[in-house]
Amino acid sequence: MSSSDAKFGSQPVNVPHDNSWPSIRERLAERIPRFSFPFPFRFTPGQPAETGSYTEHIVQKSPSLIASISPDGLTISINDAGCRITGYTREEIIGKNWWTTIYAGDKYKQVDQLIIDFERDGWIHDYELEIETKSGETRIICWTSVNRFDEHDNLLEIIGIGDDVTERKRAEAELVASEARLEEAQLVASIGSWEFDSLANRMWLSKTAVAILELDHERKLESYEDLLALVHPEDSQTLDREFTMHRQLRRPYDLTVRFPLAENRTKYIRARCETLYDDDGNATRSIGTCQDVTKEIEQEAQLQRTFEETKALKEYTDHIVQNSPSYIVGIDPDGLCVSINDAGCRISGYRREELIGKNIWEVNYPGEKFAQVERLFRIFEISGSVKDYEMTIETKSGEARDISWTSINRYDDDGNLLEIIGVGQDITELKRSQAELETLAHHDPLTGLPNRLYLAVRLELALERAKRRATSGALLFLDLDNFKNINDSLGHYAGDELLMQAATRLRNCVRHEDTVARIGGDEFTLLLEDINSNIHGIRVAEKIIKAFDKPFDLQGRELHITPSIGISMYPRDGETIDVLLRNADAAMYEAKEQGRNAFAVYTEALTSEALERMQLEQSLHKALQNDEFMLCYQPQLDMRTGEIVGAESLIRWEHPDKGLIPPNDFIPIAEESGLILPIGAWVLYQACGQAKTWLDAGLPLQRIAVNIAEPQVSRGNLLALCKEALDISGLPPEHLELEVTESFIMSEAGGAIETLEGLRDLGVSLSVDDFGTGYSSLAYLKRLPINKIKIDRSFVRDIPDDADDIAITRAIIALGNSLRLDVIAEGVETEEQRGFLVSEGCLKGQGYLFSKPLPPEEFFSWVSRQLDNTPCVKV
Repeated sequence: MSSSDAKFGSQPVNVPHDNSWPSIRERLAERIPRFSFPFPFRFTPGQPAETGSYTEHIVQKSPSLIASISPDGLTISINDAGCRITGYTREEIIGKNWWTTIYAGDKYKQVDQLIIDFERDGWIHDYELEIETKSGETRIICWTSVNRFDEHDNLLEIIGIGDDVTERKRAEAELVASEARLEEAQLVASIGSWEFDSLANRMWLSKTAVAILELDHERKLESYEDLLALVHPEDSQTLDREFTMHRQLRRPYDLTVRFPLAENRTKYIRARCETLYDDDGNATRSIGTCQDVTKEIEQEAQLQRTFEETKALKEYTDHIVQNSPSYIVGIDPDGLCVSINDAGCRISGYRREELIGKNIWEVNYPGEKFAQVERLFRIFEISGSVKDYEMTIETKSGEARDISWTSINRYDDDGNLLEIIGVGQDITELKRSQAELETLAHHDPLTGLPNRLYLAVRLELALERAKRRATSGALLFLDLDNFKNINDSLGHYAGDELLMQAATRLRNCVRHEDTVARIGGDEFTLLLEDINSNIHGIRVAEKIIKAFDKPFDLQGRELHITPSIGISMYPRDGETIDVLLRNADAAMYEAKEQGRNAFAVYTEALTSEALERMQLEQSLHKALQNDEFMLCYQPQLDMRTGEIVGAESLIRWEHPDKGLIPPNDFIPIAEESGLILPIGAWVLYQACGQAKTWLDAGLPLQRIAVNIAEPQVSRGNLLALCKEALDISGLPPEHLELEVTESFIMSEAGGAIETLEGLRDLGVSLSVDDFGTGYSSLAYLKRLPINKIKIDRSFVRDIPDDADDIAITRAIIALGNSLRLDVIAEGVETEEQRGFLVSEGCLKGQGYLFSKPLPPEEFFSWVSRQLDNTPCVKV
């Protein structure tokens, strides 16, 4: 195995070698049609200009990936877009096998089908394949090939032209899913939707609408003229007139028309619509719904006919009325109920004897609901009838039901009103379905808060009002600190419960007119309108932090969670939705940098900081792959004798542009992005392998110490990783020591004990790093399977000048010795510090008094000199 094969994370890929391609070239030479494409250039940078330089410029600036591939599968040239999309530089890809580079691993299986199609057709057009970029990301490329032959019809090269359609594919998938959900909702409610583009004269119908109208390839509806042609001739003119008046006068459009069908059937379709207009007031697009009301119309017609029949048909009429699903009531001119059918009793909740002779308006519309009746009377006086008038009644049990009323009036021979027949349709469930559709579209289903889409609408309106009224507002961007740990340790049900409780607390921190929205994951926003300064936003942020001081109750477990909040003001910090959100997000990250459980107000400096942070995170993704990390090792000594007792491994990042980046600048980013897991694994493998090498070389190294980050314990499968690192390196477990910070081990003690005990049983030593900076419980320290505590450098730094540091250090040493734990001090830089620590019983230490962290070769030389009694430091 080569040295590169032994590196951490390398996995061999089973792909064909280059020598398998001549057979493919021979097969292609026999089957590819003899045509050529005029490519009089070679778009390799640095080539002198020639007749094809203009074409070369176009190719280089093309947004499409354009690559030239030899019949042997080797990359001849590639344009700028190709480098950008694949992530490779020209030097990394030119001369390499195109297929095994771009289709690494499992993605190479696609190439077999590509070759089959290529042999059959002789070229490829709009052929979609997944490639793997240099960073390991999967992108979908739509390929077209162009072949170039010499004068003897020999294949010279294949020109591959590819368009990155990854985002389009994702958008198409999301659109299909959204349309499917809408179709399901319409199917449940039995309501179809339609849309008419006035400019293009094009009609669009949902699947439910197509089913309602019973359309097929012979009976289609694509234009406004198609619609008029399908409507009953007697209703077509009315439809055209009402639709025209609707768009001209912008009045509500609600019309029922007949649609003739096969077998002499007729459907009554109720259509409703709203129209959108451009800035000049011209109608551009109409959207609406359609509903099959045939049964209701037929029932109304049947009811009307029964009243026109002779008295001999009264019993039959009564039977129809009584069994109708509609609420049918007879009312005299004084408003007294003279008759009511079974459906009316069922819907209203009253028995027939409780309604007959009573004023039906006062019974069904008590209290404030009677205001609806007054409006109904005004319409009745003006038009003489009422049709599809929606009102809310109150049932006997106090339940509100939505009823759509139509009146049928009965007169005597002199034209005097005898009776008003009210026919009501219970549309409560329909209205509820419509409300649920509206809620699903604009609210988060878990918390009930407005979603990102609704927030954008509210924020856009708020910006318009602020501009019109010359007022200000604030946007708060909030993130729950360490929320991922909740899901990882307690499960997603606990995480969902936490989000719901957090949403309630946030709503209680703002005014009724303010907007609290959940925009995804554990991210919330608060829109505060009509405020005069950022003081109001700061006070709300302080109120939120105080509200989160109280622990959350999750499945009987008390849990503390803190927020980080960013504040941006409008119009001061931006006048668009994207800018305000971005600036509030940047301020939120600043709050996290301050230690979390804090807020920060946006400043212009944060924009550049956020950009630098984003660039650093992007570089961090490539650092492992590009072998930019290295480990240094700081010796740990017996401070009485100078004997080497161990070494701490410390990671360093040599950035190709920024130089050496301190761990404090990139480790927090690695933890937040999840990259700490592969980076931590790399450190563990490297340190174990290096320690085994030194032991084999005769170095008396008792232990190699490796720092372990919080996510590695909570979700990194640390025990299995340590077993694998020890097995591969051959390092005995007693030579490995893992350091975990005091703050984490105490906050996650319950969940971490099982993992830590498994490591102890494996034979690995455990050390508590930065001891004294957290809030350790003596009871927990006694329970935890730890071997060593490490005094934090902040307490050692000012010894012997700071009395407080002396007292704290003395107490830590006494505590460690009383619990029979090894005690080691870090940051020992002076002889006075060493002397004090030894006198108090801390016999082991590390620091610049002995040696700074050293690369592996220098560390080996330093230890060798120590063994030869060559004085390197005074110990």
